[in-house]
Amino acid sequence: MKYSQGSASLATLLLLSALGLAGCNGFPGSESGDLASTRPTAQLSGYVVDDALRGALVNVYAFDGGVRGALLGTTTTAADGAYTLTIDAVRNRPVLIEARGGSYVELATGVEVNLKEDEVLRAAALVQAGKPLSLMVTPLTHLAAALTEYRIAQGMAVEAAIDSANDELQQLFGFNVVTVYPRSIADQGNTAGLSDDRLYGFYTASLSSWSKRISEQNGLAPHTVYTSIALSQLLYNDMAADGLLDGNGRSKASSQPTALAAGVVVLGPTTYRLALAQNMLAMAAGSINATAISVDTLLPRASALANSSHRIFAGEAPRQPEQNSIQFSSDENPDNYRSGVFNYAITLGSPEMISGVRVEIDGAVLPVTLVPGAMTVPIDTTRYADGEHSVRVIAKDWLGNVVASHAASFKFDNTSPHVNVTSNLYTNKEAYALRGTLGDNASGIQRFEVQGLPITIANDNSWSLNLTLVPGNNPVSVLLQDRAGNKFVQQLNIVLDQTAPLVDTSAGHGPARFSNGAGQPVSRVLADSNDDVPVYQESNRLDLNGIAINRAALQENGIPYFAFKVSDPVVNGVASADDELSVNMRYEKNGQVVADWKRLSSDTEEYLVPLASETLHSAWSHTVPSERHVVRVQAVDGVGNVSEKMFSFKMDVVVSDVVIGQIEEPSSALFQNTVFSARASLNDMTFAALNYTLTNANGKAIYVSMSDDGGHSATRDYEKLVRENKVRLKTSTDWLIGVAQNMVNFCDGTDNVVVWQLYSNPTAVFNYTAGDWVAVNRPAPLFGQVENVTSDAPTAATPEAWGDVPDFDNDFFNYTHQTTPQGTVTLTYDYRVSLDTFQDEPASVMNWRLEKDGKPVRTCSDERRSFKQRDSYSYVSEPGYPADKRSTASEQQAIIVAGFTVMNNTTSTEIIPVSGWYRIPAGHAVTITKRVHTPAMTVDNDVDVANSTTPAIYTPLLYDKRISWSVQRALRLTAVHDAGVANIFAMTPKQTSTGAGTVKYSIAR
Repeated sequence: MKYSQGSASLATLLLLSALGLAGCNGFPGSESGDLASTRPTAQLSGYVVDDALRGALVNVYAFDGGVRGALLGTTTTAADGAYTLTIDAVRNRPVLIEARGGSYVELATGVEVNLKEDEVLRAAALVQAGKPLSLMVTPLTHLAAALTEYRIAQGMAVEAAIDSANDELQQLFGFNVVTVYPRSIADQGNTAGLSDDRLYGFYTASLSSWSKRISEQNGLAPHTVYTSIALSQLLYNDMAADGLLDGNGRSKASSQPTALAAGVVVLGPTTYRLALAQNMLAMAAGSINATAISVDTLLPRASALANSSHRIFAGEAPRQPEQNSIQFSSDENPDNYRSGVFNYAITLGSPEMISGVRVEIDGAVLPVTLVPGAMTVPIDTTRYADGEHSVRVIAKDWLGNVVASHAASFKFDNTSPHVNVTSNLYTNKEAYALRGTLGDNASGIQRFEVQGLPITIANDNSWSLNLTLVPGNNPVSVLLQDRAGNKFVQQLNIVLDQTAPLVDTSAGHGPARFSNGAGQPVSRVLADSNDDVPVYQESNRLDLNGIAINRAALQENGIPYFAFKVSDPVVNGVASADDELSVNMRYEKNGQVVADWKRLSSDTEEYLVPLASETLHSAWSHTVPSERHVVRVQAVDGVGNVSEKMFSFKMDVVVSDVVIGQIEEPSSALFQNTVFSARASLNDMTFAALNYTLTNANGKAIYVSMSDDGGHSATRDYEKLVRENKVRLKTSTDWLIGVAQNMVNFCDGTDNVVVWQLYSNPTAVFNYTAGDWVAVNRPAPLFGQVENVTSDAPTAATPEAWGDVPDFDNDFFNYTHQTTPQGTVTLTYDYRVSLDTFQDEPASVMNWRLEKDGKPVRTCSDERRSFKQRDSYSYVSEPGYPADKRSTASEQQAIIVAGFTVMNNTTSTEIIPVSGWYRIPAGHAVTITKRVHTPAMTVDNDVDVANSTTPAIYTPLLYDKRISWSVQRALRLTAVHDAGVANIFAMTPKQTSTGAGTVKYSIAR
């Protein structure tokens, strides 16, 4: 796909916005809590190129400290890869820009490529406050970002790391990879010289050409597995590992150093220099180049790169490519004679890499013009003497290096007759047709026999003979004689080989771990059939990602593999040579063919089939433990005998450890900035309590679900003011005593008038008993239990009714008084109030009798009493009461978890759960937010509590002093490998618990 700058100039795209962005506390990138109403901004613009990357999500992040920080802005690229966005620029700062998603067209093939979830292009730069910045995002800025990452890890300051990395890439490639626009070579132009933007375009085009060739070298369709964007990820890994392009990177699974390879293509300094130089020249020579720039114009730059001794290439001296780096094949049969003109068929792989082909016969150049690829070279044998001649084919790349060289010997005979055998002398069929052609010098054929039998010659000089072969070697004699007497005699050997090749697994497959269903895998070596227990594999070990295919590298990186050797056993003295054997494999799942037969290659005697996307299928890991996978291997010898071997397994893909990178408290400002008087606004409210960040480093998408792993509460502390009175019920015995003031005249007179003097509640009364007056005290009061009352003077019950006091002991004092002239008065009495009165004054008088001259005058024998008592009631306050009482109290309620939200920071979109599970793509960073709901706390604001002179009342006054909220950081996260929504619950879960301690917020008066 072509891309261009379009009609608008970069200067137009880079105009500053006249207005800033309004800010508030906590705005990403803010330097303080108080921001001006307008903020300085900077406009970023440029192109995302690999070729033009359209529909890509462009994110700009703060890069302070060399760590990807807050998202400063985001946009999407146009059809030509262009982007523009405005970010806050309150100060000079480093930024990191990432482009993900979208699609582009590979220049070398026209294949449209959609970026995978973990594929990205990056660039790092310094933004100056208020100034526009033109910033390209390409495979070369991606390489500069990798060098920046390495140098920051080595302790270099961020700004210095960015500048030095960009400068070093500029030294290597000859232009500023960050600011120069890489113009596509598919854009027409008549530029006479090689401008920086055109040179940049050839470098990006070379990656498309190189990834096409890598695909062919791995026996894959171009730009299906190996693409230029995938190649950029390998280059990034190489550079970020040690700051060099030396073929040494880090394993994604273990972060350990590892040798990098693109399948069978081993990466290193020589590979990088030659591949980039060769492929940029190949693209210049190809039809896609619409510029006026020729190979000759570009050659000095390409040669300089191929021979570069730049530090980035680890000090390895430049080397020439191997002479067999281009695949060569031809139709040769050195046992046959050639005469006259014959066509020598040659096929050269990767023809676009070849600048020219030269054919030499016996060292002399054959004057023919050949187009690289499938070629036919006519050779006239009559120009040479009879006998054996060496024919050499030499192919050079655009740098002038020999990349293919092949020599073959041919026999020319222009004098004697000759016989050519065209049928294959190796077969697996007993019924065999021996065929060929023949010729003579001039005189004609006189005699032609095979096995002593005369053979009919067709008009076209072809012939055939049907034979029945026996296993092993079958000698066949051929005799041809022309009329001049020249003879052609040949002893052929026809080989019948009916023994299939041997697929040998005795050396053992690779080690693996097998699931026991409880998350504790058991280690053992793979067998041919592994259908009983699924292989246990973390999801970050499902791809090779540049890991070399050898036992040491695969085992070091924890990737299981099937291993076998192929040989053709010698039976009846015959067997196919090793280079005549072909080995193919097919991948099946659940009985269905997923990836059809493809050729396997090996640099050693052993073939390895890793359980990885690059060798099986890009979607092979989309599986559940019950599904059956089959790797079917087919070995074919030189005559077509076939043997087949089947390897089977099941796969339990488990998420590797999920690490919570950071726990933040996003709502702290909400509580800190809420005044106490507005505390009710924090009641019955859902807020984001905790943010947990993680990056999916598993290499594949995962599903996660979360559960709360702690308890949360809200507490209200308040003061209480109330009047308190603690009393006891006092039960008193009341006495009411009336004493007779005149006992002598007590019953005198007709009206029996008794004059009583009343005494209320005397402390004691004197009772006559046993011949003496004894004081009897009024009963002491009785006090009840302590009671809490809400009155300073509580009202007690009404006193009981008065009642007579019964006699204490029925013992009375006898009294006699001599009166004149009435007579003598006798009586008995009791109960005196005082013994000090001049005259006895009792409360009880009885048996009064007046006698005169020994005769009764008047009597009143009944008792006259005036002694009563009752119970009366009152309340008595306890010491110190009534009193005002101040106290503090607390109210506590539970905070409930309202749920979780998950934000994809990489794409700036919220992830919507499916049945409570959130899908996180590979390589994406997310923020998990725990949301909680506060209870409705009582709001009390009796300000009188704070006033020490407040009059006491018995109704409690309440005064809020502090509101506290406590949220546990604990979180339980469950993760499963993405095998599709329907299969979530079929996958083995991996659980992680994180978060210690408690987040506490409080506001106080």
